[in-house]
Amino acid sequence: MGSDRGQGFKKSKKTYLIVTEGEKTEPEYFEIIKTLMNNDSSFAKIFKCGKKTDPRSILKAKGRPQYKGADEVWLVLDVDNNPKKAFDELFKWRDEKPGKNHLAISNPCFEFHLLLHFLEKKPKGLLTGKKCLKELKKYIPDYDKGTKKRDFTLPKIKQAIQIAKEIEHNNEDRLILERNGSTVYELVEKLIKTD
Repeated sequence: MGSDRGQGFKKSKKTYLIVTEGEKTEPEYFEIIKTLMNNDSSFAKIFKCGKKTDPRSILKAKGRPQYKGADEVWLVLDVDNNPKKAFDELFKWRDEKPGKNHLAISNPCFEFHLLLHFLEKKPKGLLTGKKCLKELKKYIPDYDKGTKKRDFTLPKIKQAIQIAKEIEHNNEDRLILERNGSTVYELVEKLIKTD
Protein backbone atom coordinates (compact mmCIF):
# COMPACT_ATOMS: atom_id res chain seq x y z
CA MET A 1 0.00 0.00 0.00
CA GLY A 2 1.41 3.37 -1.00
CA SER A 3 2.07 6.25 1.32
CA ASP A 4 0.09 9.49 1.27
CA ARG A 5 3.15 11.39 2.44
CA GLY A 6 3.65 14.52 0.42
CA GLN A 7 1.11 13.68 -2.31
CA GLY A 8 -0.97 16.67 -3.30
CA PHE A 9 0.77 19.02 -0.88
CA LYS A 10 2.63 22.23 -1.56
CA LYS A 11 5.02 23.65 0.98
CA SER A 12 3.56 26.42 3.03
CA LYS A 13 5.56 29.63 3.11
CA LYS A 14 3.75 30.95 6.14
CA THR A 15 4.29 29.92 9.71
CA TYR A 16 1.32 28.99 11.86
CA LEU A 17 0.89 28.99 15.59
CA ILE A 18 -1.83 26.54 16.62
CA VAL A 19 -3.10 26.82 20.19
CA THR A 20 -5.38 23.92 21.10
CA GLU A 21 -7.74 23.57 24.01
CA GLY A 22 -7.36 19.80 23.91
CA GLU A 23 -4.26 18.24 25.40
CA LYS A 24 -4.19 15.08 23.28
CA THR A 25 -6.52 14.73 20.29
CA GLU A 26 -6.05 18.11 18.64
CA PRO A 27 -2.24 18.24 18.95
CA GLU A 28 -1.96 14.66 17.67
CA TYR A 29 -4.20 15.47 14.70
CA PHE A 30 -2.07 18.45 13.70
CA GLU A 31 1.10 16.39 14.20
CA ILE A 32 -0.32 13.92 11.66
CA ILE A 33 -0.74 16.78 9.21
CA LYS A 34 2.86 17.85 9.87
CA THR A 35 3.96 14.28 9.11
CA LEU A 36 2.00 14.38 5.86
CA MET A 37 3.91 17.55 5.09
CA ASN A 38 7.11 15.48 5.06
CA ASN A 39 7.90 16.21 8.70
CA ASP A 40 8.40 19.91 8.03
CA SER A 41 8.02 21.07 11.61
CA SER A 42 8.94 24.68 10.89
CA PHE A 43 5.62 25.63 9.32
CA ALA A 44 3.46 25.01 12.40
CA LYS A 45 4.07 25.18 16.11
CA ILE A 46 1.45 23.45 18.21
CA PHE A 47 0.83 24.42 21.82
CA LYS A 48 -1.64 22.99 24.28
CA CYS A 49 -3.62 25.49 26.28
CA GLY A 50 -3.31 23.55 29.52
CA LYS A 51 -5.82 22.55 32.14
CA LYS A 52 -8.18 25.50 31.72
CA THR A 53 -9.96 25.17 28.39
CA ASP A 54 -12.64 27.82 28.53
CA PRO A 55 -12.52 30.43 25.73
CA ARG A 56 -10.99 33.15 27.95
CA SER A 57 -8.11 30.85 29.07
CA ILE A 58 -7.38 29.91 25.46
CA LEU A 59 -7.24 33.58 24.51
CA LYS A 60 -4.81 34.27 27.36
CA ALA A 61 -2.63 31.29 26.39
CA LYS A 62 -1.90 32.62 22.90
CA GLY A 63 -0.05 35.59 24.44
CA ARG A 64 2.79 33.56 25.96
CA PRO A 65 6.28 34.63 24.77
CA GLN A 66 7.02 31.36 22.96
CA TYR A 67 4.02 32.07 20.70
CA LYS A 68 5.50 35.17 19.09
CA GLY A 69 6.63 35.39 15.47
CA ALA A 70 3.99 33.35 13.62
CA ASP A 71 2.38 34.73 10.48
CA GLU A 72 -0.99 33.38 11.59
CA VAL A 73 -2.29 32.47 15.03
CA TRP A 74 -5.07 29.89 15.23
CA LEU A 75 -7.03 29.12 18.37
CA VAL A 76 -8.62 25.66 18.11
CA LEU A 77 -11.52 25.08 20.47
CA ASP A 78 -14.89 23.44 21.02
CA VAL A 79 -18.21 25.03 21.79
CA ASP A 80 -18.92 22.28 24.35
CA ASN A 81 -21.16 23.66 27.07
CA ASN A 82 -19.63 27.13 27.07
CA PRO A 83 -22.16 29.97 26.95
CA LYS A 84 -22.22 31.87 23.64
CA LYS A 85 -21.21 35.05 25.46
CA ALA A 86 -17.91 33.37 26.42
CA PHE A 87 -16.88 33.57 22.75
CA ASP A 88 -17.36 37.34 22.45
CA GLU A 89 -13.74 38.10 23.39
CA LEU A 90 -12.49 35.51 20.91
CA PHE A 91 -14.43 37.00 17.99
CA LYS A 92 -13.26 40.49 19.02
CA TRP A 93 -9.61 39.26 19.12
CA ARG A 94 -10.02 37.66 15.68
CA ASP A 95 -11.57 40.79 14.20
CA GLU A 96 -8.74 43.01 15.49
CA LYS A 97 -6.27 41.43 13.04
CA PRO A 98 -8.29 39.53 10.41
CA GLY A 99 -5.31 38.26 8.39
CA LYS A 100 -3.36 37.12 11.43
CA ASN A 101 -5.84 36.02 14.10
CA HIS A 102 -8.11 33.06 13.38
CA LEU A 103 -10.55 30.77 15.15
CA ALA A 104 -11.08 27.08 14.36
CA ILE A 105 -14.25 26.15 16.23
CA SER A 106 -16.02 22.80 16.39
CA ASN A 107 -19.56 22.38 17.65
CA PRO A 108 -20.10 20.44 19.79
CA CYS A 109 -16.54 19.04 19.98
CA PHE A 110 -13.38 18.36 17.97
CA GLU A 111 -14.60 14.81 17.41
CA PHE A 112 -17.24 16.30 15.11
CA HIS A 113 -14.41 17.43 12.83
CA LEU A 114 -12.80 13.98 13.06
CA LEU A 115 -16.10 12.30 12.19
CA LEU A 116 -16.26 14.25 8.91
CA HIS A 117 -13.26 12.24 7.68
CA PHE A 118 -15.42 9.12 7.50
CA LEU A 119 -18.75 10.40 6.19
CA GLU A 120 -19.81 10.64 2.57
CA LYS A 121 -22.13 13.56 3.21
CA LYS A 122 -22.90 16.03 5.95
CA PRO A 123 -24.58 14.49 8.99
CA LYS A 124 -28.30 14.97 9.51
CA GLY A 125 -29.77 15.98 12.81
CA LEU A 126 -28.16 17.49 15.85
CA LEU A 127 -25.21 15.63 17.29
CA THR A 128 -24.23 16.06 20.92
CA GLY A 129 -20.71 15.41 22.14
CA LYS A 130 -21.72 11.91 23.25
CA LYS A 131 -23.34 11.16 19.88
CA CYS A 132 -20.21 12.36 18.06
CA LEU A 133 -18.07 9.99 20.11
CA LYS A 134 -20.49 7.12 19.50
CA GLU A 135 -20.52 7.76 15.74
CA LEU A 136 -16.74 8.17 15.59
CA LYS A 137 -16.24 4.82 17.34
CA LYS A 138 -18.11 3.14 14.46
CA TYR A 139 -15.13 4.07 12.29
CA ILE A 140 -12.37 4.02 14.90
CA PRO A 141 -13.45 1.37 17.44
CA ASP A 142 -10.42 1.95 19.69
CA TYR A 143 -10.84 5.74 19.74
CA ASP A 144 -10.15 7.18 23.17
CA LYS A 145 -9.19 10.86 22.93
CA GLY A 146 -6.28 10.56 20.55
CA THR A 147 -5.56 10.12 16.87
CA LYS A 148 -3.45 7.71 14.85
CA LYS A 149 -1.96 8.38 11.43
CA ARG A 150 -3.55 5.23 9.99
CA ASP A 151 -6.99 6.78 10.52
CA PHE A 152 -6.31 10.08 8.75
CA THR A 153 -5.01 9.85 5.20
CA LEU A 154 -4.85 12.57 2.56
CA PRO A 155 -8.07 11.42 0.83
CA LYS A 156 -9.92 11.38 4.17
CA ILE A 157 -8.60 14.84 5.07
CA LYS A 158 -9.76 16.23 1.73
CA GLN A 159 -13.13 14.56 2.25
CA ALA A 160 -13.51 16.19 5.68
CA ILE A 161 -12.71 19.60 4.18
CA GLN A 162 -15.34 19.13 1.48
CA ILE A 163 -18.06 18.00 3.89
CA ALA A 164 -17.27 20.81 6.35
CA LYS A 165 -17.69 23.31 3.51
CA GLU A 166 -21.11 21.83 2.73
CA ILE A 167 -22.35 22.60 6.22
CA GLU A 168 -23.89 25.97 5.57
CA HIS A 169 -23.42 28.81 8.01
CA ASN A 170 -24.33 31.56 5.51
CA ASN A 171 -21.01 33.29 6.13
CA GLU A 172 -22.22 34.02 9.65
CA ASP A 173 -19.41 32.62 11.74
CA ARG A 174 -21.34 32.99 14.98
CA LEU A 175 -23.83 30.39 13.75
CA ILE A 176 -21.16 27.79 14.56
CA LEU A 177 -22.07 28.44 18.19
CA GLU A 178 -25.68 27.39 17.55
CA ARG A 179 -25.46 24.33 15.32
CA ASN A 180 -23.18 21.47 14.47
CA GLY A 181 -20.21 22.33 12.35
CA SER A 182 -16.48 22.82 12.29
CA THR A 183 -14.32 25.59 10.92
CA VAL A 184 -11.17 23.55 11.59
CA TYR A 185 -11.14 22.78 7.86
CA GLU A 186 -10.13 26.40 7.19
CA LEU A 187 -6.87 25.85 9.06
CA VAL A 188 -6.30 22.36 7.66
CA GLU A 189 -6.85 23.60 4.12
CA LYS A 190 -4.19 26.28 4.62
CA LEU A 191 -1.75 23.81 6.14
CA ILE A 192 -1.98 21.26 3.37
CA LYS A 193 -2.75 23.57 0.45
CA THR A 194 -5.11 21.05 -1.18
CA ASP A 195 -5.38 20.96 -4.93
